[in-house]
Amino acid sequence: VGFNGGGGVDLVGRDGKRRWNKPDGNVWHVEMVDTDNDGRDEIVHSNARGDITIRDSMGDTVFSESPGPYFSSFSLVRFPTETSQQYLLQAEDDYTWLFDFDARTVRKLQAPDCGDLGDAFGTPVMLVKGQPDYLAVLVEYENWDRSILYLYDSKGKLVYQEVIAQDCAAIMALPLDNSGSEALLIGAPGKVLKYVAEPAGT
Repeated sequence: VGFNGGGGVDLVGRDGKRRWNKPDGNVWHVEMVDTDNDGRDEIVHSNARGDITIRDSMGDTVFSESPGPYFSSFSLVRFPTETSQQYLLQAEDDYTWLFDFDARTVRKLQAPDCGDLGDAFGTPVMLVKGQPDYLAVLVEYENWDRSILYLYDSKGKLVYQEVIAQDCAAIMALPLDNSGSEALLIGAPGKVLKYVAEPAGT
């Protein structure tokens, strides 16, 4: 559990009791993920310094470094396919960024108008059977009840962009019938938006 402000990071057990607390400032977001492929999850979080911070099961810091752009709200995404390793995804400075767990930039993708106040969520999606996956990124602006959808091809080119006049914070790919391709689903208040590729020639 991360606490915006000066509360640091807590580890809470299954019984609901706090196991430990580690001080830190403005822990904007926390995830648990196996960062070193040893079969055990580590704790990954952002903080006031804009660092990617990784902690072990006892809360001790094993890595902390700035990736360059200010690191605050982030999510996990697999790239370039649904079975690939996970990376840290963030929207900042009109780009969407993918970082590895050593704070290195894996991809820096143009994201016009995304600014630096949105929360980014992403997923690979096979819109066309037999072709490389696209990367779909949803940037949510809770304060303005708006979201922006960005769709990138396998080379990182922005091929589609849409402003959605709702606060959307969920995105996933789902197999489309028995065609071998997938639909892109976005969770909006009270409904699900479904995107599919148009057949060639239409």
